[in-house]
Amino acid sequence: MSCTVVSYCCRVPTGAGVLRRTERREGPGAAAHHPDQSPTWRADVQGLRAVAVLAVVGFHAGLPLPGGYVGVDMFFVLSGFVITALLLREIETSGTIRFPAFYTRRVRRLLPALAVTVLVVVVAAVWVLSPLGPRRDTAATGAAASVFLANVQLATASDDYFDVGPEANALLHTWSLSVEEQFYLVFPALLLLAWRAARRRRAPRVALAAYVGVGAAASLVACVWLTWRDPTVAFYASPTRAWEFAAGSLVAIGAPWLHRLRQTTVTVLSLAGLGAVAVAVVRFGPTTPFPGTAALLPVLGTMALVAAGTSITGGALPRALGWRPLTWLGDRSYGWYLWHWPAIVFARAVWDTEPAWVLPAVAVAALVPTCWSYRWLEGPLRRSPSLVGRRALALAAICIVMPLVASVLVWSTGGRFAAAATVDATDQFGPHLDAARGCNLGQPRGALVAPLCNWTVDAPEGRVVLVGDSNAGHLAEGVVAAGRSGGLDVAVSVMDGCPFALLTLIDHHPANPVDGARCRSFVDRTLDLLIAEPPTLVIIGSVADLYVRDPGIAFRTDTGEEATEQDAKTEAWGEGLRGAVASLTNAGIAVAVVHPVPHFLDWDPRTCAPARLRRGDCGRSVDLAQVDTDRGGVVAAEVAAVRDAAGAPAMTVDLVPELCRDGRCTTNDGSRWRFRDGVHLTVGASAALSPTFTALLDEVLASSARP
Repeated sequence: MSCTVVSYCCRVPTGAGVLRRTERREGPGAAAHHPDQSPTWRADVQGLRAVAVLAVVGFHAGLPLPGGYVGVDMFFVLSGFVITALLLREIETSGTIRFPAFYTRRVRRLLPALAVTVLVVVVAAVWVLSPLGPRRDTAATGAAASVFLANVQLATASDDYFDVGPEANALLHTWSLSVEEQFYLVFPALLLLAWRAARRRRAPRVALAAYVGVGAAASLVACVWLTWRDPTVAFYASPTRAWEFAAGSLVAIGAPWLHRLRQTTVTVLSLAGLGAVAVAVVRFGPTTPFPGTAALLPVLGTMALVAAGTSITGGALPRALGWRPLTWLGDRSYGWYLWHWPAIVFARAVWDTEPAWVLPAVAVAALVPTCWSYRWLEGPLRRSPSLVGRRALALAAICIVMPLVASVLVWSTGGRFAAAATVDATDQFGPHLDAARGCNLGQPRGALVAPLCNWTVDAPEGRVVLVGDSNAGHLAEGVVAAGRSGGLDVAVSVMDGCPFALLTLIDHHPANPVDGARCRSFVDRTLDLLIAEPPTLVIIGSVADLYVRDPGIAFRTDTGEEATEQDAKTEAWGEGLRGAVASLTNAGIAVAVVHPVPHFLDWDPRTCAPARLRRGDCGRSVDLAQVDTDRGGVVAAEVAAVRDAAGAPAMTVDLVPELCRDGRCTTNDGSRWRFRDGVHLTVGASAALSPTFTALLDEVLASSARP
């Protein structure tokens, strides 16, 4: 999922043919005169802002605009164009940039509205967002946004397997504001240096365009490369987004030539630009590798639309973009952008299963604080002649310090605040032993010998090792408790997202794919270590049915064949597991394979509001028959793999009878939760399984004691 940013400067002086005087025209396509700014205000740019923010808000509200997130790219282009036009006019008339005046305008325009939004959202999050992740995530991003580093915070935030999804972070959208603010911090000085170098040339604007173009090309190359190597960094980092600002800057630099475009050329540019943006909004989606080369489509489309509007000849589409309702919305696009996403996140937290109309209605309702902010905050502060010098500096300090302090306070208490009101949530939803102690990192040697990943007893009767992926890790509480009560040492060594079988996982998901080669290396090295120092029992857990059902995952067997279809993957899973089990049992090590637990996909209780969490009314249930259908092929394959094992005992364990009652599997029993998300048990539910694992250990010990 992607969020966007709104370009902020509405007042654009004319200069060198960059921005023309808009004239009043009759009809809906007329370029409307701005009510409180000079007649040089450019209506089509405001209309483009409105189009971009509508795409983004519609995307977030669940409307059929799967690529609406490309609005961020449109806004970055618009920002680059507008800021370059303003700065170039000043440079050409005075030979320099008045940096204090420039940053004073940015402070008055951007910071107050952002500060109020962050302050209101983090305070409201105490009552609306769950303390099980969303509240702390929102506060952490709010603190970073206050100092223009939200994109850095999100790019470096933990990507732990159990983290709550980004859709629960009510300030996630501020990443793009930070990118734009970072652009404002460095671009004016760079532009001034480039101009001073370019003015020695015969054609200074051509030279300036060349300098900017070289920087844009370097940024674009880095963006494309990182989109495949590290898509998170490519998405959030300012250097990989700089080329989009530079694209708008190039349009502003080329304005003297664009100003003379003929009507036919304007028409072609308008249609091509509109088509490019429309295709991106309609055809792109969550699986599109982004930004990368895909971002070229909306960026080039926006460049074409701005270029068409720069021509003095005008055109039907630029005039249509100046339609008064569009310019009205464009004026308020910054505020609407700020308020719509927190409103949507809060609505999801307090609404159980929202009807299709809820999120669009909430997004429209966000226009209420938007209009308030525009009328009583943004406008008066932007126009105030007294907010200069030290007063502007004081305003900036207040706008930074107040939301920063509030965010840090909420973050520091986020795991404890209202814990009693959320039914001992920290106990039920806290990290499992494997994650809390770092035993889920795919390091068999370290995990098998590290004190934190081993639980020892005096005079042990044997040793139990828990291996697999996160569906093994979430059994740690039950296995450790059973082992210690039975007089056995216990070790835990798992790797999130890594099935424990002799096959190679191929992850085709564009965002944060699992490293299949590293996963297979973990399995092989773990088996070697176990065989070298045989334990009494190895317990294997893997969420195999989800790997099999996920079309973005394939299995490569040791014969080199790649299984992509569900039936073929089920067969490959059975063969790979059979090989792993046989390696252990042939070495005299007993094995227990735990079948997958029930799943509740697209559900996460940690996104529920505290009141709903306390009442237990945001749970889910599924028929046992459906669970059996979903797991059927995988369970049969696992049973067959264990049945064929020779040597030491091998068996399977099915936890469904313990987790499901009366033909239904449920996420919770009132305020006591069995599942922490759609695929993992809570800490409490895991601990409650210790009798089941105690019986398993007793059976293994009894069988090993027989002559």
